[in-house]
Amino acid sequence: MKKRWAAVLLLLALLAGCGSPAVQNKTVLGVWHEAGPGSTAAEKTQLVLRLTHSSSEQSAANDAAQAMKTRLEAISGGTMSIEIFANDSLGSLNDAWNSFGNGTVDLRIGTADIPQQGAIMWLPLLADTDKDTLQAACGQGGALRSLFEEYGLEKNSLVLGVLPMQYRVLASNIPVENKENMRQLTMRTIGNGGDNAYWQILCGKTKDVNVQKLALALQQKEVNACDNTLTNLVEYGTYKQVRYLTKLADRVYFDTILMNRQRMDSLTESQQQWVRDAAAYAERTISEAQPGREKAALEKITAQGVQVYELSEADQSGIRSATRDAIRQEYAQRLGQEELEKILQAAGAQTEDTEKTQEG
Repeated sequence: MKKRWAAVLLLLALLAGCGSPAVQNKTVLGVWHEAGPGSTAAEKTQLVLRLTHSSSEQSAANDAAQAMKTRLEAISGGTMSIEIFANDSLGSLNDAWNSFGNGTVDLRIGTADIPQQGAIMWLPLLADTDKDTLQAACGQGGALRSLFEEYGLEKNSLVLGVLPMQYRVLASNIPVENKENMRQLTMRTIGNGGDNAYWQILCGKTKDVNVQKLALALQQKEVNACDNTLTNLVEYGTYKQVRYLTKLADRVYFDTILMNRQRMDSLTESQQQWVRDAAAYAERTISEAQPGREKAALEKITAQGVQVYELSEADQSGIRSATRDAIRQEYAQRLGQEELEKILQAAGAQTEDTEKTQEG
């Protein structure tokens, strides 16, 4: 008898749970679903896009992701959102790019999987220009931005934003007050041709070291110098392992906001515009905050007791004269001379083609 009553009570409980037709919000990754006939906009299932980046939750990349998420939710009336995966938490960097390429991940903030971005980062040296000029050229409607967007399409990526550029500075445990001091460095390199060529010309020794292992390599004196942006030196804690910083202006670093092309094409026109608007908002927001972010990073570094040097104009000129041809040759081989000339022209640089035209 007791068993019968228990069964009846269980049945009644199940019927009570199923009896109400009330619609509840649900989140579905990458798929658009209606919650049910007659449901309001707020009751519709959200379309949630996945976004990955390689930086920490305190980074500019993560702030950009958060700004994009907040803006997208606001302008879509809550019908779209973004799920953020910091620190490549979905896997390694290679995993992240594979996931982005096959559409498992919709958005990516970081350096683009575009060979030409390396050449663009070296434009202060190659085109004898500064980061503010380059930033403007990579802004909406800029000549470099247009090229960048073309390159992205070749890789099935849409370039939705270019985040602020920063110079890579030299951090070391040997004071570098002039070009000759660099011969005493055992320099950490990042394993690509341009980086290796530049530092092998300037330094006595180089060694490829992954950024996650850099602090240990400095502690164990495998290397005594590295280069990175001010904010990255703080983010990775590298500034705690060095005593000197020398300002350089030959190369910049910057992240991009990328979206898988097929994923964008699957959205409605309104949804596409919302995503582009959110990316533009994130780009503006981070750009406005960047000067303060760099100032705070430098203050934190100097508070640690790190001494800061600035090279003379003669030393800066000597470094550029010694390294420019090697970097040009590296990217001419990698991209082709014609492609490199196109990038240099977009940056307003004097190229071999324009020199020949003037001579003719």
